[in-house]
Amino acid sequence: EIMPSLVGSEMCIRDSIEKATPLTWVEGTAQFVYEGPLVVGELKFPAGKTSWDAPFFMPVVEDCTDLTMTGVQLVQPGGVDYKWRVTEAGNYRITLDIDALTISFEKR
Repeated sequence: EIMPSLVGSEMCIRDSIEKATPLTWVEGTAQFVYEGPLVVGELKFPAGKTSWDAPFFMPVVEDCTDLTMTGVQLVQPGGVDYKWRVTEAGNYRITLDIDALTISFEKR
């Protein structure tokens, strides 16, 4: 069962994998949502267990600062370590679709 959570640099959300922020499942869909504050920093989404050895949902390009890019890849342990980079602090709604492998960042 895949239940994504959110982990990022200390400046962005939380860097401790044990304290990863769970995303909320949108019932009846493959979408998961985070709504809340982000500050400048980087982030990615562990898929399932909150462990550095878990697969992660990541952007398709390294150091992704363009939050309008919607592509997502599921990377197995030992693969690339790409992250989204938040360059503007604020409240966001992030929607991750784990079937379509898409993401949207909406600054509130």
